[in-house]
Amino acid sequence: MFVVGTGTSFVSDGTFTQTDGIIDIADNAELRNDGNYIHDGGTTNVNSGGTLTNNFSVMTQNGGTVTIESAGRLTNQDAFAGYALNGGTLDIQAGAVMDGFGVTHLNGGTLRVNGQMTQQNGLNITGGTLQGAGTINNNVNNSGGTVGPGNSPGTMTITGDYTQGPSAALAMEIDSLISFDILDILGSADLDGTLDLTVDAGFALTAQNGDSFKIMNWNDFTGGFSVINGPVSYTHLTLPT
Repeated sequence: MFVVGTGTSFVSDGTFTQTDGIIDIADNAELRNDGNYIHDGGTTNVNSGGTLTNNFSVMTQNGGTVTIESAGRLTNQDAFAGYALNGGTLDIQAGAVMDGFGVTHLNGGTLRVNGQMTQQNGLNITGGTLQGAGTINNNVNNSGGTVGPGNSPGTMTITGDYTQGPSAALAMEIDSLISFDILDILGSADLDGTLDLTVDAGFALTAQNGDSFKIMNWNDFTGGFSVINGPVSYTHLTLPT
């Protein structure tokens, strides 16, 4: 285990690569990388009050797990920096923050946002899965991955626009009349691709004709889903004008 202790700062100005083991960033501590940061495996924990900072280049995660705990922070402070998740799990827990400049690219693996994510140039999804009940404070462009709001179920908020391409999917769960996923879009929605509906088996036995679920909110929208997957009785979808 490599520990960045309370009140200390560890700075790398070359290529920092983690392939296994555990990195633990304590309260009021910082691990800052001013070169290339590559996470191929193992576990990195940013504890409450800790900070993981990347400058000057894209932070690349190909595997393993990076967890930002409540009151922890993951940040990139350069216009050319950002985050590329190609595999593994990046977990932004409730009360945690991921912010900075650049773009976050979700190309594979799982991005779980239960806290706040504020990337100046937004989130681009070409693969993998976006989950969680947090807030993404910018635009989200989903061209080939899956967006699954909530933690079975729950609400994900996007303060900007949401764009879904023909190869992308939105996965929504319905557990009851009062418990179901919501994608809350404060900007515009431009829709295409697939809507995957999963309905709790127990609730499906008691559901009534005419039951309705408002699973998406938006300021305005264009387009529509090309494919809707789910129980036959639940695949009728109305998109309000």
